[in-house]
Amino acid sequence: PAEASARVPLLVAGTGIAADQQVQTPVSLVSLRETLADVGGYEPIEPSSGESLTPALDGAEPPARPVLCQYHSNMQCTGSFMLREGDWKYVAFAGSDPQLFNLARDPDEMENLAPERPELVERMDQTLRGILDYPLVDRRAKADDRACFDAWRRGVDDQRFRAALEECY
Repeated sequence: PAEASARVPLLVAGTGIAADQQVQTPVSLVSLRETLADVGGYEPIEPSSGESLTPALDGAEPPARPVLCQYHSNMQCTGSFMLREGDWKYVAFAGSDPQLFNLARDPDEMENLAPERPELVERMDQTLRGILDYPLVDRRAKADDRACFDAWRRGVDDQRFRAALEECY
């Protein structure tokens, strides 16, 4: 995913949350569940790879940690999986060559440094695979897309189409 589509502002407001703050450290959406549970005084029902962002809501910079983003949509023949670590951005595609960018030097992601930095590519790929099995996730996403397409093709009227879609989700 291009940085412009992955770096989306997160706005948080509420009682007890300091106003007029900006945190520049990238965070991941997987931390929202833990953050909302923490703000509400609840324990998450099951663990995830996210961590509460409530210290950042009090003005502290969140710890720098890898940020994951994935994209499965039209105009792509495979899913893309992005891992951000500081100024480095690694993009993996199931079945295709990865990309590596230094966002401080190349914010528009025009210079793929993967061929020049194989050791960094390998390390970031291992970090990404430690978070999720991206080839497996890509296969599952494609299978879900296919099942929904097949359900759409079988659907004759709205009621049958909706019932078929429920099979997918």
